[in-house]
Amino acid sequence: MAAANQLLPDQAGRPLGDARHLRPDGVGNGLGLPVQGRDRPKKIVHRIRLATLNIGTLTGRSRELADTLKTRRIDIACIQETKWKGSKARDIGEGYKLIYHGVKSSQNGVAVAICQQLRDSVSEVDNISDRLISIKIISGPTILRVVSCYAPQVGCTDQEKDEFWESLGTHLQMVAPDEHVLVGGDLNGHVGIERKGYEQVHGGQGLGIRNDEGSRILDCAEAHDLVVVNTFFRKRPSHLATYISGGHTTQIDYWMIRRCDLKLALDAKVIPSDTIGPQHRPLVLDLQLNLHRQTRMRVTGPEHFKWWRLPEHKQQLKVALQSLNINLDQPVDRLWNDITCHIQAAASDILGSTKPGRQYMDKQVWWWGEEVQIAIKAKKQAYKLWHRTRLDAHRQNYRTHKSAAKRVVAKAKAEYYHDLYEQLGTPEGEKMIYRIANSRHKSTQAIGQVKHIKSAEGLVLRDPPPYLLVGAVFYHHLK
Repeated sequence: MAAANQLLPDQAGRPLGDARHLRPDGVGNGLGLPVQGRDRPKKIVHRIRLATLNIGTLTGRSRELADTLKTRRIDIACIQETKWKGSKARDIGEGYKLIYHGVKSSQNGVAVAICQQLRDSVSEVDNISDRLISIKIISGPTILRVVSCYAPQVGCTDQEKDEFWESLGTHLQMVAPDEHVLVGGDLNGHVGIERKGYEQVHGGQGLGIRNDEGSRILDCAEAHDLVVVNTFFRKRPSHLATYISGGHTTQIDYWMIRRCDLKLALDAKVIPSDTIGPQHRPLVLDLQLNLHRQTRMRVTGPEHFKWWRLPEHKQQLKVALQSLNINLDQPVDRLWNDITCHIQAAASDILGSTKPGRQYMDKQVWWWGEEVQIAIKAKKQAYKLWHRTRLDAHRQNYRTHKSAAKRVVAKAKAEYYHDLYEQLGTPEGEKMIYRIANSRHKSTQAIGQVKHIKSAEGLVLRDPPPYLLVGAVFYHHLK
């Protein structure tokens, strides 16, 4: 065998090449077995994780929502039935920014939660109605169009249903072809397990029997060349049912993407153990997309003195400055430098200074203390036990822990606001009012940073050459 593998010259005396012989065997260990491990480096797969959830109401649940999104590593989440009034944005904790829109505080309302790495990539927000909100995310070469939907329920009028689907269809027609469309939400319809008549948009892995509202969903997907993603993955019934109430389980929450992007879908399933919403369970979608995320950790700014502590240490600082020993017979600039150094040294010793480059502390966790976390954890454990056994005693235990968690959250918030109102009533609290108002105004802006340049036609430029061309034209007009 060894002689057969040797490179012998042919009849013309030319040496034979390696291409005419078998490739040598892989390297083995001392026992003649192949070496353990991979022969080549593992390929890196870039993915993004999305979720959709009907939360019932966001009041008192925003911080728990942020904690769940972080635990499940969700990048973008579509939220329905927020019951929040207004068109604003809010930090809900763990780096997540919630962009919401609602007309009434008693019904409907939709929102989109974005992780910290993508929150500055939002370039456009379209508040269509209290049942539809759309945001545009530009991250490097990738453009995402995320639409959060809350379709009318079965008891609503046909006119309201027609207006919803017409608004959604009109908006989808205006989306550019190079954008990845991601439509997620509570569509209040059953597409069923049967795919007859909708083979291009239905994967045959649904749940239950199709109804009229489910036909509307499939008609909309077929009209705009979309597919219902969570019907293309075979799952157990518990990972298909998105609505659980009174012993009945149905599938009414869906993700829809372009049919050409179906190859990017890695997985879609329901997480039955997450109980943020009283009746709905989050539907998670994994896509193979490469987004240029901001991986840099948020840190504090440069070092500066804590001058806000001056009122309570004013007398100590005055005593320290009275003992200054400075030579007055020197140039003015040197005299000023000496005085400045003495004042800074005294302020640093008495008032203290901030520490630069430290990890940024989330200001939205003021009520998410240890007591609240213990109550929320006990509620989740009680639900998992009842979900596994389905006993009436465990159900009652879960309801007891659920009520206790609500009381703990309400108590923590009430204590914080009580202390805040007392601080605002003091003379020093007058300045705090303006700082709070300025901070709240900045946090309510849906688009925090403008990181994109548009052409004269209104198109977003993503390549360096057009950037330079627009800049040259701008400065030419300035001259």
